[in-house]
Amino acid sequence: MKVHAPSPFLSKPGDTGTFDYGGQLKLLKTVPLKQSIEFGPLTIHMMDAQLLEASNIPDDTRKNISILNQEDIGPDMTYIKIIYSVENTTDQNIGFYGLNSIHPNTGKPISADRNFMRKPYVYHQYDGVVMDNMGYGLVYTDDPDKLESIELVFNRIYDYDTGETIVEPTSLNIPFTVQK
Repeated sequence: MKVHAPSPFLSKPGDTGTFDYGGQLKLLKTVPLKQSIEFGPLTIHMMDAQLLEASNIPDDTRKNISILNQEDIGPDMTYIKIIYSVENTTDQNIGFYGLNSIHPNTGKPISADRNFMRKPYVYHQYDGVVMDNMGYGLVYTDDPDKLESIELVFNRIYDYDTGETIVEPTSLNIPFTVQK
């Protein structure tokens, strides 16, 4: 998959740019979160949740995204983009697999395994005070106009050395409100 120069950050519904994987991009809805949530020894800094429409997607990109999505996509698709960072605030060796799934108010959950923005190598170990940025792009197949909220479900946080659970899986609800 070719990676093109990243487009400028789209901040207002209607903003357009170039899709990082080829084609055009249009921002449909956005929620600038700018909030931090403490989950035991980890702090998750939520940055943005967006609903975007990509069009004129090249065939090679469509094929790769279709494989991850386990469902064919056309030259146009709508997707949910989530950006957050994870910070270990202790010197403890922590394990955390990040986002498990997204549950839109419109229907079926979307597994984080279908993330087409994934990095080739992701380490789920946070040894000592470290920070890691995470980006998720998940295909959304329902009507974009009906998306009003998403629930992010995060995996458990555990002691990397013993495997003992520190924080059970937890969730965060994010409302998508239409911004004028």
